[in-house]
Amino acid sequence: MPEPTGRDSREFLSSTNQALSELEEATGKPVLIVETPELNVLATIRRAGAEDSSHVLRIKGGESRVLLYLIRSMLTSYPTQDLPT
Repeated sequence: MPEPTGRDSREFLSSTNQALSELEEATGKPVLIVETPELNVLATIRRAGAEDSSHVLRIKGGESRVLLYLIRSMLTSYPTQDLPT
């Protein structure tokens, strides 16, 4: 499994960082970012369930603007107020 990378080591859009922070604040769980070059898509996110210690954002890699917008879109497509804490 690829090693997790922190948000500090990647350049995300400010709106993406805000969405990541809102998800973490709403659930009390961190977002683990994992670069996964073998992905067949640009990015996936698995939201943490009650038994999980973190959400997992897998990204194919690279710094493409499309990837950055996709991540933000994925994060903002779910209302955080409906998430269990």
